[in-house]
Amino acid sequence: MHLEAKGVKFTDSPTRIHQLLCLFHFFPNPVSQNEMDQWIRDFGGQNDRQARHLAWDGWYIQTGNRKSTRMEVSHDLSSDQLQLVSITEANPIWVKHNFDLQKEQHENPEFFHVKKIFSKRGCSMCGYKSDSLQSFRIENHTSNQINIVPLCNLCILWCDKYSIKLVLSKRLIARPLMEDLQ
Repeated sequence: MHLEAKGVKFTDSPTRIHQLLCLFHFFPNPVSQNEMDQWIRDFGGQNDRQARHLAWDGWYIQTGNRKSTRMEVSHDLSSDQLQLVSITEANPIWVKHNFDLQKEQHENPEFFHVKKIFSKRGCSMCGYKSDSLQSFRIENHTSNQINIVPLCNLCILWCDKYSIKLVLSKRLIARPLMEDLQ
């Protein structure tokens, strides 16, 4: 099965194309950032050292960087190495993430739409960005059509602990209803 059928995106960025070609050139062996830099320069390109973004387009790449959350970490690689693992299988972390998104979109389409509206802000109250924001009902939503907002766990706990009701400002920031705080 081709990767396109699995939703893997072929990039149109010249930098990402060079990075993908470099990974393919070294396939199935790992390549360090310095080796990738040199390989790309040898072919007249520039490397921004952000090849990890290919993994979030669905490419099955592993890294030695233990902090990685969007691709598998291989303990056989050093922290500055990447390795193209497969040209027929998609990144399993990306596949699971997309499956969870499709499930959420099917089960709660209203909240899925609201999360897209707040995607740049994150938590509508504190701004924390997370993949695990939860829906929270707001009061007095006459100024706009939104009646639920995404909140992080800490903001939900705080609102629940003090029985706080939230209102949404014109700039789409959730704020405590002040009359409830007195």
